[in-house]
Amino acid sequence: MLGALIAALLFFRAEAPAASAITSIAAPTASVPRDAPPPIAIASPPSPSAATSAVVPVAQPAGKVSPGRAWDSAIAKARQTNIRVAAHQAAISGSLIDAFAVERARQRCLLQDVQFRMALYNHKDKVPDGMRQAHAQLEQVCEGAITVGPPKLLSIRNDAGFGDLAETLLNRNGLIQDDALRERLLRRILETQSLELLEAFAPSLLRAETIPLLGLDPSAELPAVADLAMLRLAIQLQACNARGDCQRVAQESFNCIDARSCVSNLNDFPEQLIFAPSAQRLFVYRLTEKPVEEAVLRQRWAEIQEAVARIGG
Repeated sequence: MLGALIAALLFFRAEAPAASAITSIAAPTASVPRDAPPPIAIASPPSPSAATSAVVPVAQPAGKVSPGRAWDSAIAKARQTNIRVAAHQAAISGSLIDAFAVERARQRCLLQDVQFRMALYNHKDKVPDGMRQAHAQLEQVCEGAITVGPPKLLSIRNDAGFGDLAETLLNRNGLIQDDALRERLLRRILETQSLELLEAFAPSLLRAETIPLLGLDPSAELPAVADLAMLRLAIQLQACNARGDCQRVAQESFNCIDARSCVSNLNDFPEQLIFAPSAQRLFVYRLTEKPVEEAVLRQRWAEIQEAVARIGG
């Protein structure tokens, strides 16, 4: 069964699993299949001419539910619904929102199961009871996930205003190599004001040159990889707090043992692994010759939180 799960995993992108803030900023291990941020994520800052203005969300008429809430609600619901039931409902609705929500849930199921099994294989005696319980709960909603295929574009009858970007949204079988397409998709996601959509695509769409789209300038004091890791964490925290499941998200970070980044609640991550004394910080916050002062990290965290707080329907 493990071989089948790993084989299935190779056919879709695991960009942002439920514990992406922990896993995406940790060093990828040979035992866990995952997408590492491409080299451009730590490239030199772009020239001033490449600066991009912040995206202004589309205003909604009074009394109308914002697109972001529709996306966030569907994705959050799919996380708690049996995957086969959710897939059946999405097929009936023909909605891009429902199709993506199911695909997001399917990826979570497949990736988290592989990561849990690898954690048991590599660290049998170190997997805490909380993680074992989280996996048992995950198995209930993920039963039959291996039999659920990816969504088909031809079955979409309502593209939620994404037009030709609908295919890119659903096609998560590889990194988006086209810079212009990457920026278009990020702009469209920011226009929806959906935290869940932004969290799903943060690892592949957020780069030093696209940070200004969130109304935020790249940090002049932190390495790009640390700055982006902090931004992705802030987005994930905003999303899990909105759902009310930050503790469960942390418990589902089954590969945190390898990265030495385990926390009991994702809200504890900043204090324990970013603002801690230099030797205790997660490795991406120790990439400079001279330790970054805690005050600098806290100031940047406050700036990022303010930018992320502006997102959400």
